[in-house]
Amino acid sequence: MSLRSLVVAVFLTVFFFLATPVAQAKPTEESILSCGSQQYVISGWGTGAFHVSGSNQIFLVTYARLDSEPGQPVLFDIRGQQNKPDIVTCTTTSPVSRIDYTFKGFFTPRN
Repeated sequence: MSLRSLVVAVFLTVFFFLATPVAQAKPTEESILSCGSQQYVISGWGTGAFHVSGSNQIFLVTYARLDSEPGQPVLFDIRGQQNKPDIVTCTTTSPVSRIDYTFKGFFTPRN
């Protein structure tokens, strides 16, 4: 590759990099996550990891149950997590579908 071709390739790469718009995360609806006597405002529906508003914490879901449906079907249950000492049980209602859920999971940073 000649020096001229290299310079053109670098220029085009930088040009396209700078010309590409930065993707902005679409804000998600918020809801109240109730974990015993504690309540948190969370967002991030559809990701399996809820951002706790006003903090750097994330609530990672290891178990999800649909409470609004007959028989309360379990959506998922990650094996090996249920007996960990930092797993908490929480409830919330989806801000979009208005479906009630029970989640088990942990807050980051994990001890």
